[in-house]
Amino acid sequence: MDNLAMNLVPLVELSRGDTLECLHFGAVAVVNRHGKLLAQAGDPHWLTFSRSTLKALQALPFMEAQGPAAFGFDLAQVAMMCASHNGEEKHVAQTQGMLDKAGLTCEALRCGCHVPSIFGVLETTPARGAVFDARYNNCSGKHAGFLAYCVQHGLSLDDYIAPEHPLLAAAPELTVDAKAETAVIELNLNQTKLPAGEYTLHVEAQAKVKYAKKAGAKDTAVADVTASFYSMPITVRVLEAPKPAK
Repeated sequence: MDNLAMNLVPLVELSRGDTLECLHFGAVAVVNRHGKLLAQAGDPHWLTFSRSTLKALQALPFMEAQGPAAFGFDLAQVAMMCASHNGEEKHVAQTQGMLDKAGLTCEALRCGCHVPSIFGVLETTPARGAVFDARYNNCSGKHAGFLAYCVQHGLSLDDYIAPEHPLLAAAPELTVDAKAETAVIELNLNQTKLPAGEYTLHVEAQAKVKYAKKAGAKDTAVADVTASFYSMPITVRVLEAPKPAK
């Protein structure tokens, strides 16, 4: 607890009337276009998991290899590669479409299965007897994109989530200089079974700067990825309420 108190500071207060009800602590790192730290709240070198904020970066190797054109992925399917979706039927259909175009079935996915997030969002429960597979995982679009990359490059499929697989060398968690002063990297397994790197906030901010620079330079791959999730809110918003449990 003492370590947390040293690294995190109050960022958000929620009040009910004049009474403080919730106080959220955190840390923030702000960098300029050169990656230099300009401002901070709490510890800018706080070590944490980047989670789904890096999906756009992870999609770049596939985009740079002209993957969408090779498989006929449309804009919505490119957006699905960057999505943490709700597991609604339209999301599942998009993931299945990506697998179909890559000549694969959902059994190839190694992201695991969980109850679709839409039920938590709407505070309801699945219908009795409902069955879900890996396509309903909120990261299934990213994994379908990874599999398509493997098909495109003739890489093995069964072990694509293994730390030593060539996929992870092509789609690193962060596109930063490994020699950077704060680039402390340790591999852990995240909820979708991929090795997940731990990085400091400063290093994560530097990665986002690199992405922004590519966008500013009109890098085609970055422009296409960015356009996809801005024009296809299917990846982030609730579309349809599932049938209530009986």
